[in-house]
Amino acid sequence: MNKFKKSAKILVVTGFVVAAIRCSGDGIGLNEFGDPVDSLSLNVVPVSLDSTLESIQENIFNAVCAVKCHKMPRPKKNLNLEQGHAYENLVNVPSKELSKMMRVFPGDAEMSYLVWKLEGRDGIRYKQMPLNLPPLSDEQIEAIKTWINNGAEE
Repeated sequence: MNKFKKSAKILVVTGFVVAAIRCSGDGIGLNEFGDPVDSLSLNVVPVSLDSTLESIQENIFNAVCAVKCHKMPRPKKNLNLEQGHAYENLVNVPSKELSKMMRVFPGDAEMSYLVWKLEGRDGIRYKQMPLNLPPLSDEQIEAIKTWINNGAEE
């Protein structure tokens, strides 16, 4: 019986070692703690990002905002940013947090609450977006601001 327990322990330890070796890689795609990283945590600016709703939708709203929070069936702040819904929920729609401001005020990014939230400006309610993720890059925010300043066209 004692021999059996010893053999079982050796098998278990060997199994863990083999599993660890098979799951190990070259370290690419891992952070400094060995955890997997994805494009959200890398905050990579896509090459194809430009100042159109189509590009912003694909590269920011779909990739960051509508992944967990701003999607159906219960989007946070009743702000669904999924494909086909972002425009109608952003442009000329009063903010739920600061009703004197539009979420997106076409032609004026400085008066658009979306920009304030993304930049984490003084005067916003609650926290900077995206929540619990790294802030958007300057290039990503600039693309959104340019889209707004150019009239926030659909």
